[in-house]
Amino acid sequence: MTGMGLCDRVADIIHAANADSRGMVKRLCREMPWMADFLQAEVVGPTSPKKPRGQANFLLQFLRGDAELSTEQLKEISVLVFLQDAGMCRTKADCRACALPMTIGVKDGVFVLRCSKCTGSLSMRNGTFLSGSRIDNRTFLWLFTHLCAWRNYTQASIATFTGLDKNTVSEWVTLVREVISVYLRNTPIVLGGHGEVGYADGVWIGTSQKYGRGDPNRGVKDKKGKRILLLVMAEQKSKRIQVRVIRSENKKEVHEILAQCFARGTEIQTDSAGCFLNLDKNTGADGDLMEFSGAMVNHSKGEFARWEAGHQISSNKGERMNGLLKRFLVKHNGFPLQTVMLALDEFIYHTNENDPAVCDLDKFISHIGKYSQASIDIDDAPGNSLYFS
Repeated sequence: MTGMGLCDRVADIIHAANADSRGMVKRLCREMPWMADFLQAEVVGPTSPKKPRGQANFLLQFLRGDAELSTEQLKEISVLVFLQDAGMCRTKADCRACALPMTIGVKDGVFVLRCSKCTGSLSMRNGTFLSGSRIDNRTFLWLFTHLCAWRNYTQASIATFTGLDKNTVSEWVTLVREVISVYLRNTPIVLGGHGEVGYADGVWIGTSQKYGRGDPNRGVKDKKGKRILLLVMAEQKSKRIQVRVIRSENKKEVHEILAQCFARGTEIQTDSAGCFLNLDKNTGADGDLMEFSGAMVNHSKGEFARWEAGHQISSNKGERMNGLLKRFLVKHNGFPLQTVMLALDEFIYHTNENDPAVCDLDKFISHIGKYSQASIDIDDAPGNSLYFS
């Protein structure tokens, strides 16, 4: 999806009810206690009772043709239906005071769940990722739209466009990235497979250490002052990657990570670093050989690609992925470690979802809505970042 395509998608969301007002109201009210009676009345015909059980609110009156909705109300209904499908808007709840089913109404110009007996009301975003916020739904939609341009967005540009305070934008960006971290831990990925090719390479965050270039004192460091080294793994047939933090180029540690992230029988192409030696002897957690086949290129001899047994051996895709990762993280140089690691998770998520520069808005919001409520065992979850450690 391009930036223009994303804007068109947002326009479709906001104006959907203008094209099919009755259909959108039915979707929004599909869990209302009176909806089944109303649909049955439509099927039976005009001789059936026109008024279903319970109090008839303004949405029911609209469906019966007894009332009209304003343009702004239709726009809000369109956005609410979209958020409802994404798990960020609830349309079903019982009154806390009366224990009776609530229905959709309006309070102070905002759609809420209201009790038909008492004056009780409940936000339609209660218990979701958007719970407790005073930001209106359309502003949230535009906030997520900017986050979809994940390679290029800045918090300053989001604040300018939406009119939100920059600190508010920063907090929401952090919350979204935290949910992405939970998503990554709940959706494990295994790269490669028998006869398939994968790549592995190490990269320092925030500094260039190859061939003696760069300042060794720069770069992202952990709480003990040690620089952070990433092991980046990718597969040839897709854009999917795995990234792990390693403390050093320790052969045993690297081999254990490769056994976790690559499927048995994968050919792993690397550079000639010592930690990648003897991959054919690598064993998994069960003690059995992983049946890896290692293929190396020696950068110190000017070798970056070569042909062997009819196919190319190269670390170029791993190097290219490293370059994309470092360009994405460079704007976070000097930031706290946790902030950088959350940005790393954002990069991993969008890359593994096969997203180009602008990701799919529907899928992105659906993932955030679902996994913002997901539980996670932080101690045992294999992390892509240090945020939860």
